[in-house]
This record gives sequence, C-alpha cells and structure tokens, in this order.
Amino acid sequence: MFLLRISLLLLWVTASHAGIYRWVDDNGKVHFGDRPPPKKSDVVQVQAPTHSQAVEAEMGGASQHQQTLSVHRGAAVGEWAQASMRLQQLRQFLLAGEFDRLNQGLATVSRLRERDIGHERMEVWLYHHLIGTDERFKQPLAAWIRHSPAHYQPYLARLHSLYHQAFAARGHATSAETSSQQMQRMEHWLTLAEPDIERILQRNPQALPAYTAGVWIYKLMGRDDDSQALFQRGVARLPASEALYRRYLRTLRPRWGGSYQAMLNLAQQANEQAHLNPRLELVAGEIVADMMNRQLLDRQYRQALQASSETGFEEHLILRYTGRAHHHLGQYDQAVDWLQRSVDANPYDNVSRRYLAQAHRRLEQYLPAAEAMRSVVLTEPWKEKYRQQAASLVEDMMYHMRQNLSVHSAEVRHKKLNLALELSGDDADARLQLAFYYWDIRQPERAEAEFEHLLKIAPDNLRVHRQYDRFLVNHGRQWHKIAAFWQRYLKRNPKDSIGWLEVGGTYYHMKDYRRARHAWKTAAELGNVTAQSNYERIRDW
Repeated sequence: MFLLRISLLLLWVTASHAGIYRWVDDNGKVHFGDRPPPKKSDVVQVQAPTHSQAVEAEMGGASQHQQTLSVHRGAAVGEWAQASMRLQQLRQFLLAGEFDRLNQGLATVSRLRERDIGHERMEVWLYHHLIGTDERFKQPLAAWIRHSPAHYQPYLARLHSLYHQAFAARGHATSAETSSQQMQRMEHWLTLAEPDIERILQRNPQALPAYTAGVWIYKLMGRDDDSQALFQRGVARLPASEALYRRYLRTLRPRWGGSYQAMLNLAQQANEQAHLNPRLELVAGEIVADMMNRQLLDRQYRQALQASSETGFEEHLILRYTGRAHHHLGQYDQAVDWLQRSVDANPYDNVSRRYLAQAHRRLEQYLPAAEAMRSVVLTEPWKEKYRQQAASLVEDMMYHMRQNLSVHSAEVRHKKLNLALELSGDDADARLQLAFYYWDIRQPERAEAEFEHLLKIAPDNLRVHRQYDRFLVNHGRQWHKIAAFWQRYLKRNPKDSIGWLEVGGTYYHMKDYRRARHAWKTAAELGNVTAQSNYERIRDW
C-alpha cells in the first residue's frame, strides 16, 4: 500500500530533524509519534529508514496509484474547462438578479456530485470562488438571500464570502506576522459566518461545501472539538468525499497544533474508504506535501526534492512543491514540467497555476505564462496581488514582443495581445500593440477603431497620439482629423512642447501657416529646439 510508503517517508524525513518514538501502551497497542510518549510506556527511539528501505517497502503501490491517476486526470481537465464557463455564467445570473436560474444552476452541480463523487471538486470550487470579497456582488447577494430564504444555495455562497472576508481581514499573513487587531477582525467575520453552517445543513444535510468550509471555520475560531464533530457528521453522510478528508486533514498539521501521526491516522481512515472513491488514496499526499512545504520555508530545497523522489507519488500538492523547489534552485525548465503536472492532476488548483505562470515568465515563455495567469485572475478577480502580478506580466510581455516582432507569427502575436487585454483590463500599451497588429496585416478600419478607443482610455498618452498621427498620415493624410485630436490633447496638456511641435507640423501640411507659426513658437518657448528651427524658417511667411 502507498500509505506504508508515506509512513516510512514520514519517519525518514522527520527523524532527520527530531526523534521518532515507538511505544506500547498498557493495552499492548503499538504507537508511533514525533513527541515523547507517556513515561510508563516501554520506549524505543526509531532510526530513520534508508533510501533503499523506503523504496523496497512497497513495490506495488506506485503502479496502483498510477492507474488511479490515469482514470481521473483526463476527466478532471475537461471538467475544469466546463467549470470555468459555469462560474462566469453563475456570476452573470447573480449580477442580473436571475436568482431562480442561479439556484437551479448550483442545484445541478450538486446533483452531479450526488450521482458521482468525482464531481465534488467542481462543487466545492464553484462556491469557494463565486463571490469572494468582490464588492460587485455584495448587494446582489443580499437580494438573493431575500429572494430565496428557503434555499440553501445563497447561504452557502454567503458562508464562503464571509470566509474570504475573514482571511482578507487577517491580511493573508502567517500567524507570526498577524497582529492581534487583525486576528480580532478575522474572528468578527468568522462569527458572522458560523450561523450559516447550520442554516445550510438544516436545508440540505448533504451540502458538502458547508462541511468543507465549516471544519476550517471552527478551526480558525479555536474550536477544535466542533471542527472534529462537524467532520465526523459530514463524513458519516459523505464517506467518499476526498475534499472533506483533505480539508479536515489540514487542520491536523503540526503548525496548527496537530501532528503528523494524527494526519497519518486520518489518511489511513480515508484509505479504507478508497473502494468508494479511488481518489481517497491520494489524501495521504497532504502529509508529504506539508513536510515539503516546511522544508521550502526553511530553504531546504534539495531535501524537499529528495522527499518527493522518495515518495514517487503523483499527488498534486507534492508535484507543486517539487516544482517550487526546482524554481528556487533556478531550474525553471524542471519547474515548468512539475507545475504543469500539478495543474493537470488538479486543474482547480489556482496556486499551482500562479506558480506555473511565474516559471514560464522566467523562461520568457510569455504566452503560456499569460494563459495560466488568465485563469487565476478570472477565478479570483478581487485579489489585488494577482492583478498586480498580471499587470507586471503584461508589461514584460509587451516589451518582449516589441523587441522580437520578427519572430512572432501573426497568430501568436494576436493571441498574446488579446490575453494581455484580458489580464490588464484594457491596458493602453496592449491596445496600442493591437492597433499596430491590425495596421501590419492591412486591416486599417480595425486599426483606426483601436486608435479611437485609445484616445478615450488614454487621453494624455503622447505616444498614442503620435502613433495615431502617423497612421492617419499613411492612410489618406487626414489632416483635419489629426489637428482635432491634437487640439484636445493640448487642451489637457498645454505645457507639452512635443504636442505643440506635432500640431504645428499638421497645420503646416494644411498650409495654415499662421497656426503653424503659433504652435511652433509656443513649443519653442517651452524649450523645444526643433520647434525653434521650424519657427525661424516660416516666421516671415
């Protein structure tokens, strides 16, 4: 069994940092742990197993796991694409006040999960990301609850929104970096969220996302017994839920006051239900992933890679941290490979997608970087950190494309530009590059439309105005149109000497020498040497 491999790896990794103890209690039961046992017990300190012992411990587990993975991976990727479209549709229903369609759409997802537990990731993911802390949804959510008080769906959406609010109030920082004021604000939001747990379960005792959110909410409130009770209540109704086992398993991490032994015991319980859902075999990967994460935080990157190698287990969190270890070591090709495998194993993992975008960016592979980051931003548009990362990526991508236009096919160039616009929310530089693209492929009408749009979103951008000037000169010498947008620009920017220089040239070509002299004189007075020369040339005309 793969779980035996995890047990041996747990001994191997942890024994390199501290003692692992084996003892027998008064009833003759054997225990393992990373803490000293009761004094009266017979104690033996366990030596860490060697590499060969770990590998030889269980030869058949890896192949069985690979079979499990291959069955689910392709379906998960296809389901992710469907879930992404469904998320956008549900948000549209919410904003439009189409609450009956919203309830129906979410109920359909729940029925899919009830028929096939393999769809549980989609249901949990949709509720988790439907609203978040996005202010656009605040009033529609309140209206939804008023419209559908007997339904569980709006309360479930609010539960997850309050959960996000709690983490936002905490500042998304580690416990050591969190102030008491931040913790109090977090507890305020969690207190508001708690009553919704029972509201939801009274209306639908099978509401999986209520259990997965609730066990963590109780944990954050310091109510470990309530967290455990809710988990047991949920697993009694949903014994095949990988999501529920994973969520509760994370509350047992050592840094949250638990232990790896407690995590291992729960993983064993999940493994015993694998006949109901083969993905329950993957739950034990959470233990190795947490050990690897601790090693990454301690900058023990090669030790993390060794732990991954010892495991030989393609669980998405292990794959993620393996990719991160390679990234920290500057091995970006390997990082891309491992992180892509993590995303393939669990397409709902936004964290791995963000790390994948970073690794592609390091390799100047901007198209796949933008595609990965697009999914992140569309899923969690309320996170300012993600929007900033996306904007920075767009800036780099635009610069790289301008410097390497000759190596970009028209198709790749167009795809990059559209992705840039999606990521940046109408970035002026990306829009300008799109105008250039239409200009290059001889679609002047579309290019002109882009330039006109640019004048609206970037009325003070000198480069936009100069490029539009150049475009219109090359397409019919539309001097009056050029003069009109320069006049608007100079009304907003009367001290821009280059703007006065450009409009003076336009008037000169229109043979309006009086206005040309005035424009060039103004530019010269602002210190423009070229305008001074031009003015001297036509001063007496």
